[in-house]
Amino acid sequence: MKLVLAAVMHSPNLGDGVIAACLDKAAQEYDQNLTLDWLDLAGRSSPVPSPTQQSRRTAVLNVLDAMPTVAQQMLAQPLVSAQVRKQLVPLLPAKFDRAQGVIIGGGQLLSDVHLNFPIKIARIVAEAEARQLPIALHGVGVAQEWTAKGARLFGRLLQSPMLRFISVRDDASRAHLSAHLTRLNSPQVPDIRVFPDPGMLASDLYNGDVAARPSPRQRIGVGITHPVAIRAHSSSATDVPHQAWVKWYRTLAAELAKNHQVILFTNGSPEDEAMLAEVTGLPLSANIERLARLSGPTALIDFIGGLDGLAAHRLHALIVAYSLDVSSVGLRWDAKVDAFFDLTERSKYLVDAPALPPSKVSDLIIKAGQTSEAQTRRTDLQSAAHDGVRAAISALIP
Repeated sequence: MKLVLAAVMHSPNLGDGVIAACLDKAAQEYDQNLTLDWLDLAGRSSPVPSPTQQSRRTAVLNVLDAMPTVAQQMLAQPLVSAQVRKQLVPLLPAKFDRAQGVIIGGGQLLSDVHLNFPIKIARIVAEAEARQLPIALHGVGVAQEWTAKGARLFGRLLQSPMLRFISVRDDASRAHLSAHLTRLNSPQVPDIRVFPDPGMLASDLYNGDVAARPSPRQRIGVGITHPVAIRAHSSSATDVPHQAWVKWYRTLAAELAKNHQVILFTNGSPEDEAMLAEVTGLPLSANIERLARLSGPTALIDFIGGLDGLAAHRLHALIVAYSLDVSSVGLRWDAKVDAFFDLTERSKYLVDAPALPPSKVSDLIIKAGQTSEAQTRRTDLQSAAHDGVRAAISALIP
């Protein structure tokens, strides 16, 4: 029994691979005879970019970031369409052969930044419709704003007669998707269900021993994110200069290093790695180290599982930390992070950076350990994440 899992599991941002790995693990637990055949929407087979790809991606993002939205789309659309034609389409015959359905799932897929996901998802829908395969949209995040062109492309999915199941990862995404469907004049059929992000199940893939963490807390991870990503995906514009971010990260690391071993890391995105190189380009104070780029999603899970605390922008660094009961502070930048902290009832640990002094962030990390009530909430959310995977599969294979 085979289903196609269409997502961005081989994105250089390893958080996307965490989602796919967790979804795959949960699917196997549901039915050992079920195979999820991974299909990366960009046609990738590995999350490790070449140095050339790294520098090209950061340069392109910087150029697009400086343009108005209409100009961004005019430049990006032929680039994305060419990627689909050259890298994704050749994979489709083998991936869809003998498949019984398609899951489009995980991550902020219903976002039309640069028209990247709308174009790619529309091609997957066309393939599924041509083969009369049912489609489940599962556990996705939904951006509040879509352009007219992005909405038309997403309409290929949302108005498809093969769409059997819709779930999103938080209440905010459900509200956003409901509003988009109204604007598209589409009925909400099937109903929009809410299940936690599959990344909540990261603890099922952890290879270490949570109980073996040293006490008192010693190892603190600081996730580094490039400002170009923050500007591209932020729900509110930010005018913080690039060098101000470099200085803030360095100051935060120095503040934490007074009492802890500090590890500066990224989720793997090329632009974040470039930012990490800037932050660590000058000598750092003692007790601060730079982590080499992690090799894959499980390596990210294992690294975070070995920490005692974490501060980061990237959503799946925070989700993995939550799943593994690692104290974490979120750095606000995107509504999806706000939604996650609302869902986990930890909004007091989501802060505005770089406006908040690093000393305040340091204090919060130490206080962010989970109470018994929070542990119960975490268990409930993980159970619901399992339920979501089962519901999506059941909609395709009754």
